[in-house]
Amino acid sequence: MVDNIDYFFQTLVKSYMYADIECMMEKGLNFSIAPLLASWTEIIGSVYKENIGSKGKSRENYNTFLKKMGYSEVIEEFNNKFGNEPYDIIRCGLIHQYIIKKKANIHSNLDDCKKGIYLKEDEIVICNRKYFEDFKKAIDNVISEINGDSEKRGRINNRLGGINLAQTSGEVVFSSGKEISL
Repeated sequence: MVDNIDYFFQTLVKSYMYADIECMMEKGLNFSIAPLLASWTEIIGSVYKENIGSKGKSRENYNTFLKKMGYSEVIEEFNNKFGNEPYDIIRCGLIHQYIIKKKANIHSNLDDCKKGIYLKEDEIVICNRKYFEDFKKAIDNVISEINGDSEKRGRINNRLGGINLAQTSGEVVFSSGKEISL
């Protein structure tokens, strides 16, 4: 039997979420991808910080995973430029108002993307494709880190057992045609 943490990362994140994002990129749904990535950034942070479902931890969770993605300087740059973090401007804007709270450009073109989130003059640029690449690398690092600490793994596994992971069995076919068996 697959335990909660393996199911969470391998099925919910790496199979379902990754496939959804990839399909959305193929369709050019850039604005729809950004809130999904923002939400998952916070969710993965909550798993890593072991406070899944805890109230008042959203900022900490989001920032924790942004840092795992290598975006510490992005948080600092936002604070210096806007007096707010990407959490306030991007995550809260997209999740609560479905709009970024500053002038922004959201795209999936890798040509000029140094990071998935960066400032270009007075504009916030979100490059979904680069963000997603960095996100996936950070996921692999987080999984390795969790697997390397049996106590942390046990605590996270127990914590994930306290939420409904909506386990599915059988075959799932995504609109992209990708099929996975569970």
